[in-house]
Amino acid sequence: AIAEFVGGSKEGFVYLMNQKAAEIGMKNTVFSNPSGLDEKDKVHYSSAYDMAILTKYALKYKQYKKIASTKSYVCPHPTETWDRKFHNKHKLVTGGYPYAVTGKTGFTKAAGRTLVTTAEKDGMSLIAVTIHDGNDWKDHTNLFEWG
Repeated sequence: AIAEFVGGSKEGFVYLMNQKAAEIGMKNTVFSNPSGLDEKDKVHYSSAYDMAILTKYALKYKQYKKIASTKSYVCPHPTETWDRKFHNKHKLVTGGYPYAVTGKTGFTKAAGRTLVTTAEKDGMSLIAVTIHDGNDWKDHTNLFEWG
C-alpha cells in the first residue's frame, strides 16, 4: 500500500527505488519489487557493500534509527480490546551485542540468511552486512570486535 501511494503503483515505486539506489552509489543493486522477496520471473539482486551504503544513507534519518533500534513496540488496536505487539527479531540489537544499535534481518531462498547490523562504541560507528551466512550473529559480533 505504501509503495502504491508513494510511487503511484508497485512498478512506479520500484523505479524510484532503483533511481535512489543509483543516486546514493549502489552500483550492484537492481530492485524488482518493493519487498525484496523472491517472485517468479522477477530478478533482483544486491551486494553486501551496497546494503552497507543503503544502511549508511538510512542512518541519516532519525526516524529510521529510532525504528530500527526499537526492541519492542505495543500498538493499541483501534477497535478491539487487545493490543498489537511487535518484537524486533534482530537478536544483536535486542541484547545480544552491547554496542549494536540498529539492524535488519532477512531471508530469501536465493540469498539465504541476510543480516545488517550497526554498532557504535567510543565514537566509532560500524556497519556489518552478511549474505547467505548461516553463522551471521557470531560473524557480526566477531567483525565488530575486530573493527
